[in-house]
Amino acid sequence: MENWSTVMVPTFYDETKELDREKLKKIADISGYDVVTLKNVFTGRGLGFISKTPDIEKINRITAGLKSAGIPFLPANYVDVVNEIKEINAKRINLANDGIKVVSNEGDSYIIKDTIIVVSDIKSQEVLTLKKAIISAEKIAIVTKEAAFVIDFSNTVILDLDGKKGVSRKANLINTLEKFKEKNEVVLDSTFFYQSGFFKGDLVLMSRFIAYALKYGLYSQKLPDSLFKKVSFKQKPVYNHKIINNSFKIMSHLLKKNFKDNIVYLPAFTLTVMFILIYFSFRTGDGLYLFFATLLGFIVFTYKMFRVWKIKQIIEDTPTSKLRSIAAGFVEVSGKITSPKPVISPISGSPCVFFRYTKEKFVRSGRNSRWVTVEIGEGCAENCVLRDETGEIGVNVKNASFFLTNLYTTNTTFNEMQYGLFGADNVRYKEEYILDGQKVYVLGTAKPISKSISYGKFLSEIKKDKEKMKKFDLDGNGVIDFEEWEIAQKKLRDEFLEYKQLKGQAADLLIDYDRNNGIFVISNEKERSILKRLKIALPLYFIGSLVCLVLTLWLTVNIF
Repeated sequence: MENWSTVMVPTFYDETKELDREKLKKIADISGYDVVTLKNVFTGRGLGFISKTPDIEKINRITAGLKSAGIPFLPANYVDVVNEIKEINAKRINLANDGIKVVSNEGDSYIIKDTIIVVSDIKSQEVLTLKKAIISAEKIAIVTKEAAFVIDFSNTVILDLDGKKGVSRKANLINTLEKFKEKNEVVLDSTFFYQSGFFKGDLVLMSRFIAYALKYGLYSQKLPDSLFKKVSFKQKPVYNHKIINNSFKIMSHLLKKNFKDNIVYLPAFTLTVMFILIYFSFRTGDGLYLFFATLLGFIVFTYKMFRVWKIKQIIEDTPTSKLRSIAAGFVEVSGKITSPKPVISPISGSPCVFFRYTKEKFVRSGRNSRWVTVEIGEGCAENCVLRDETGEIGVNVKNASFFLTNLYTTNTTFNEMQYGLFGADNVRYKEEYILDGQKVYVLGTAKPISKSISYGKFLSEIKKDKEKMKKFDLDGNGVIDFEEWEIAQKKLRDEFLEYKQLKGQAADLLIDYDRNNGIFVISNEKERSILKRLKIALPLYFIGSLVCLVLTLWLTVNIF
């Protein structure tokens, strides 16, 4: 059996508050965790988890750091949680007079009363309602102080309020919980988006830890106000991103994006053009339109086939490396990507390393109606750094292609929500992003950077640290003169060498695009997930290319 411990803390998600960096730094000095990691732990909608280790001394350092700042916490050992909190797989659920009745797969009956927490397996950062969390989920857990009741919608029978099977299991559960909520507290937990990596996608185990926190009173506690510095509600976030709202430029951008970033799927733009050509062919009876449609299909399918094959071969042939051990050349790495100045998404309000969105408007024309793209926005953070447990390396995000699978749709922007406004029904936004501090998979070329630039960057970071700079003011007059700076630089050179030894070879490297390889991909998916998609896509593109070639040759003979 596994035997590790973690420390659970409350989290916050409030755009009117900002964590005080100086207070985080004090916690970091005691706990041994860096400020960025702590900031990511405290940000969320539910619980945060610090560390996953069998080392009790490490846990004690973390709790000492949290205690120094007056932060509520709860150490939790895996064995204790598993022994104290039951996992009950529900076979049948229905509303009873005194609560929610659950019959387990083993035939045991339970009655759920008092406060419950609903945990959904949706990986979404948007604010969810109970209804949406259930409709979009494949599996959820109802958490009490004693157990995590697991509901798998493909297996669990959920009766409606009349005790019948009804039309939809999910609709039955929503109605049951809404009725239960009239007399009891029902809390929706969105922790899974932030903690699925920590628990390796195990919703049930995470739910048992949440139940443990509920049992010992942590779940109802909040981070102290002293940990925050207030952000003026009147100040609008500063958005710094590229906006395209010209029709021709939108079409050009979509075409470029579909070929550059769409490493797996067939570009939607190509399919649209093919269908238009086929439509005109049948409408006019002119086979020339059909010829151009099949020729275009052959070219694009063939191009995508070879590109998918190339990327698949590179991923399979390139081992995943730890950052400390990588050398210049083509690399495959993973870690958390951060930026000292993340870009703020205007749609979700999230601090991001990268985001892109499309604004679409619903247009009616006679009997026809469709969604039309009227604006495209894209933002990239600068000076991005990828970190793992062994070191860190710079990443030139602006030159990367992005393979993202977290597309979210809304009709309201963050700025509108902040001022209590609601979006129009005929407008929607589609957004995908990489959050600041999110774990990513990177495939690109590690290029050497100038050592002087590397040292200069190190010095610039030191100069920003006012407390450290005071140590070099030997005469205490508040000014560091030439002689004092010369003495300081000797010490700083030694520190820089220690820094480079700690970070490994990656301190002198930057992951960027290289023409020789032609591939620089950043993805929120794991390597095996990308490979799985590529393996499915490759034979489909081959078949599509072959079919289009045969049709093109046949049309060539018959038309010309």
